[in-house]
Amino acid sequence: MWDRDFSGPYGDAAQVSQAARRVSILYDPYEPLDAGHAARFTNTNVSHLRAPLLGHRLGSSLLQMGILHPIILGALNGTLTEAEFYTLLRARRQFPRYQRELFNRAVKKGHKDLARRLGVHILKQNPNRAVRLGLKELG
Repeated sequence: MWDRDFSGPYGDAAQVSQAARRVSILYDPYEPLDAGHAARFTNTNVSHLRAPLLGHRLGSSLLQMGILHPIILGALNGTLTEAEFYTLLRARRQFPRYQRELFNRAVKKGHKDLARRLGVHILKQNPNRAVRLGLKELG
């Protein structure tokens, strides 16, 4: 997309969104490109809603967790609050993709004991193959 012309009247969402009553930005702060794009929205009408460890597949993850529709409807009708968003996002605790990413992050950061405890906890909830194999590698 770097070679596209974004100079038109609707070319820069960060600038155009200044005219909106309210803007909700959902993003994964651990994805550098996503965090960089979100950081461009600095107006007082912007609400930054962080969804850590859900990556570029944020939309499909929210859909699979069953929380995409209430988030979108709340954002569209202006009733979505940060508190409501984060309450809904708690569903990720049982979401295998998030569990895997959380486990992998603990391993990558060198927190092996934490990763082991987390892995055991996850496997009590569901047969997360990636976590099971990761635990096996930890020994």
